[in-house]
Amino acid sequence: LYPKHIVVDEAQDYSPFQFFVLKDILKSDSMTILGDISQGIYSYRGTNDWTEINDRIFDGKANILDLSKSYRTTMEIMEKGNDVIDKIRDRIHTKLAEPVIREGDPVTVTKQEEKQLATTITNRINELVQQDKRTNIAVITKTLQEAKDLYKKITKQGIDAILISDKSKEYNGGVSIIPSYLVKGLEFDSVILSDAGKEQYGNNELDAKLLYVAITRAMHTLDIYYTKERTELLNERKKEKNLRADSELEER
Repeated sequence: LYPKHIVVDEAQDYSPFQFFVLKDILKSDSMTILGDISQGIYSYRGTNDWTEINDRIFDGKANILDLSKSYRTTMEIMEKGNDVIDKIRDRIHTKLAEPVIREGDPVTVTKQEEKQLATTITNRINELVQQDKRTNIAVITKTLQEAKDLYKKITKQGIDAILISDKSKEYNGGVSIIPSYLVKGLEFDSVILSDAGKEQYGNNELDAKLLYVAITRAMHTLDIYYTKERTELLNERKKEKNLRADSELEER
């Protein structure tokens, strides 16, 4: 017996070939496919264009619906995420997310001396816990090695934190140190990006998506630090240009 309908989640990580095989094996083209192109962080597979999937796999007969509203983050956090993803919109087919009207604290982007970074992050964590009563905090690094190094430094300064790696089996909240490629699907009261420098996040598709995912994990507050030169992905986008691009994508 074959299923009558198939639901595929995180579908941006599936390639056209995988959709073809899935359709062929299950003997069904009745599917609900859910995915966010902006969160496709696996550069060696996945898709950047739902129209291509529709044309190549479903003979152009599928309906494509854009669900653009973002309910997780504040307006300020979502705007910063959109600043990032806008830098690669000429390479991927996606619309910017539209935040619901929920205002919050401004996003901070601060340069910090490398030798003082761990202390600054420790102080910010203490402030979030004691003043803002945030209990679910993520410190997001670019790589696992950065996460390991930072974990050692801030735990020595008294922070009760856990290190999350690809070998971790559970997540119980609290303060977490986690690399960017493991945060997809998670959400936190507060997010601290440890080093959003140009060396860590270049102006390319993969780094932009990783940074976007990291930013949009935050529900209430977002603090971004960098130690050398800030990544240009964080530069504010031109709103007028962005509106025209959205209109053109809608017409297509």
